[in-house]
Parts: sequence; C-alpha cells; structure tokens
Amino acid sequence: MNHQNRNAWIALMILTATTTNLANLKSAAYFIIGIAVIKIGLVSFQFMDLRNAHLFWKTAFTGLILLFAVIIVFLLK
Repeated sequence: MNHQNRNAWIALMILTATTTNLANLKSAAYFIIGIAVIKIGLVSFQFMDLRNAHLFWKTAFTGLILLFAVIIVFLLK
C-alpha cells in the first residue's frame, strides 16, 4: 500500500468512526451527509483512480454526488 492510499484509508477510518459516534444524534444528519460526500470523494478519486480520468467524468461524477446530497438534504426537511 503506497503512502497516498494509506493516508486515504486512515482518513476514511476516522470519518467512519466520526459517523458512527454521531449516529445517535438527531441533529447530526446534515453533518453525516457531508461526511458521506467527503468519503465518496476520497474513494472515487483515490481508489477508483478518477483523478486521472477525463475532466468530463470528474465533473459529471462530482456533480451527480452533490445532486444526490442536495436531494437527500431536502428530503430530510
């Protein structure tokens, strides 16, 4: 495992632990969604190698994830 993958994995573990600790708080739903978006970004750009993809795919994927996050936030209201 190279240095960048290890750092991404450690960040994912810290974010997962943070999410599980916040899961019992009702007011933390928006924060948990934000953490999920960050985790999706880490996985897609680090492990799925999206960082080397064409700009169209980077933009399309990021836009789709943000669209889903906004839809979920509006459904929580």
